[in-house]
Amino acid sequence: MGHIIALTVTAFILSRENIAFMLVAFTTTILTLFMVYYICQGISERALKLGAEELRHKANRRWRLFFAANLIILAVTPFSLNLPPSLIIYAVSVSMIIGVISYILIIAMVSDADKMDSSLSRMENFMV
Repeated sequence: MGHIIALTVTAFILSRENIAFMLVAFTTTILTLFMVYYICQGISERALKLGAEELRHKANRRWRLFFAANLIILAVTPFSLNLPPSLIIYAVSVSMIIGVISYILIIAMVSDADKMDSSLSRMENFMV
Protein backbone atom coordinates (compact mmCIF):
# COMPACT_ATOMS: atom_id res chain seq x y z
CA MET A 1 0.00 0.00 0.00
CA GLY A 2 2.81 2.42 0.90
CA HIS A 3 4.52 1.82 -2.45
CA ILE A 4 1.36 2.66 -4.37
CA ILE A 5 1.03 5.95 -2.50
CA ALA A 6 4.71 6.75 -3.06
CA LEU A 7 4.45 5.99 -6.79
CA THR A 8 1.29 8.07 -7.09
CA VAL A 9 2.92 11.02 -5.35
CA THR A 10 6.07 10.65 -7.47
CA ALA A 11 4.04 10.57 -10.70
CA PHE A 12 2.07 13.60 -9.51
CA ILE A 13 5.21 15.56 -8.66
CA LEU A 14 7.05 14.79 -11.90
CA SER A 15 4.33 15.74 -14.38
CA ARG A 16 4.76 18.92 -16.44
CA GLU A 17 1.45 20.38 -15.37
CA ASN A 18 2.57 20.20 -11.80
CA ILE A 19 5.74 22.15 -12.51
CA ALA A 20 3.49 24.97 -13.69
CA PHE A 21 1.32 24.42 -10.61
CA MET A 22 4.41 24.62 -8.40
CA LEU A 23 5.38 27.95 -9.98
CA VAL A 24 1.91 29.34 -9.39
CA ALA A 25 1.93 28.06 -5.79
CA PHE A 26 5.40 29.53 -5.24
CA THR A 27 4.28 32.91 -6.58
CA THR A 28 1.10 32.82 -4.51
CA THR A 29 3.12 32.01 -1.40
CA ILE A 30 5.44 34.98 -2.02
CA LEU A 31 2.49 37.34 -2.55
CA THR A 32 0.77 36.03 0.58
CA LEU A 33 3.98 36.60 2.56
CA PHE A 34 4.06 40.22 1.41
CA MET A 35 0.40 40.73 2.31
CA VAL A 36 0.68 39.23 5.80
CA TYR A 37 3.96 41.07 6.40
CA TYR A 38 2.34 44.43 5.69
CA ILE A 39 -0.72 43.58 7.80
CA CYS A 40 1.49 42.63 10.75
CA GLN A 41 3.75 45.66 10.22
CA GLY A 42 0.73 47.96 10.07
CA ILE A 43 -0.61 46.57 13.33
CA SER A 44 2.85 46.79 14.88
CA GLU A 45 3.30 50.45 13.85
CA ARG A 46 -0.21 51.39 15.01
CA ALA A 47 0.40 49.64 18.34
CA LEU A 48 3.68 51.53 18.71
CA LYS A 49 1.85 54.85 18.20
CA LEU A 50 -0.80 53.86 20.74
CA GLY A 51 1.77 52.62 23.24
CA ALA A 52 0.53 49.01 23.10
CA GLU A 53 3.85 47.20 23.39
CA GLU A 54 2.26 43.80 23.95
CA LEU A 55 0.28 44.03 20.70
CA ARG A 56 3.39 45.22 18.86
CA HIS A 57 5.40 42.23 20.05
CA LYS A 58 2.49 39.93 19.28
CA ALA A 59 2.36 41.22 15.69
CA ASN A 60 6.08 40.61 15.25
CA ARG A 61 5.89 37.10 16.74
CA ARG A 62 2.90 36.16 14.57
CA TRP A 63 4.72 37.37 11.46
CA ARG A 64 7.77 35.25 12.30
CA LEU A 65 5.59 32.16 12.87
CA PHE A 66 3.76 32.70 9.57
CA PHE A 67 7.05 33.27 7.77
CA ALA A 68 8.55 30.08 9.23
CA ALA A 69 5.56 28.02 8.10
CA ASN A 70 5.83 29.35 4.58
CA LEU A 71 9.61 29.12 4.50
CA ILE A 72 9.30 25.35 4.73
CA ILE A 73 7.17 25.34 1.58
CA LEU A 74 9.48 27.78 -0.19
CA ALA A 75 12.49 25.64 0.69
CA VAL A 76 10.91 22.37 -0.41
CA THR A 77 9.27 23.56 -3.64
CA PRO A 78 12.38 24.00 -5.83
CA PHE A 79 13.76 20.63 -4.76
CA SER A 80 10.50 18.70 -4.80
CA LEU A 81 11.37 16.99 -8.07
CA ASN A 82 14.43 15.40 -6.45
CA LEU A 83 13.28 14.80 -2.89
CA PRO A 84 11.64 11.58 -1.72
CA PRO A 85 7.85 11.89 -1.71
CA SER A 86 7.66 10.94 1.97
CA LEU A 87 9.86 13.92 2.88
CA ILE A 88 7.74 16.24 0.77
CA ILE A 89 4.54 14.98 2.37
CA TYR A 90 6.06 15.37 5.84
CA ALA A 91 7.34 18.90 5.16
CA VAL A 92 4.07 20.04 3.62
CA SER A 93 2.05 18.51 6.48
CA VAL A 94 4.16 20.24 9.13
CA SER A 95 3.98 23.50 7.21
CA MET A 96 0.22 23.24 6.83
CA ILE A 97 -0.30 22.63 10.54
CA ILE A 98 1.94 25.56 11.51
CA GLY A 99 0.30 27.66 8.78
CA VAL A 100 -3.24 27.02 10.02
CA ILE A 101 -2.19 27.83 13.58
CA SER A 102 -0.50 31.04 12.43
CA TYR A 103 -3.57 32.06 10.38
CA ILE A 104 -5.81 31.59 13.43
CA LEU A 105 -3.40 33.58 15.61
CA ILE A 106 -3.19 36.38 13.03
CA ILE A 107 -6.98 36.58 12.77
CA ALA A 108 -7.21 36.79 16.56
CA MET A 109 -4.51 39.50 16.57
CA VAL A 110 -6.36 41.55 13.96
CA SER A 111 -9.51 41.25 16.07
CA ASP A 112 -7.59 42.38 19.18
CA ALA A 113 -6.11 45.31 17.26
CA ASP A 114 -9.55 46.34 16.02
CA LYS A 115 -11.04 46.19 19.52
CA MET A 116 -8.15 48.22 20.95
CA ASP A 117 -8.34 50.79 18.17
CA SER A 118 -12.13 51.06 18.48
CA SER A 119 -12.01 51.58 22.23
CA LEU A 120 -9.33 54.26 21.88
CA SER A 121 -11.33 55.99 19.15
CA ARG A 122 -14.39 56.08 21.39
CA MET A 123 -12.33 57.58 24.21
CA GLU A 124 -10.89 60.22 21.84
CA ASN A 125 -14.41 61.13 20.65
CA PHE A 126 -15.59 61.35 24.25
CA MET A 127 -12.74 63.69 25.22
CA VAL A 128 -13.43 66.06 22.31
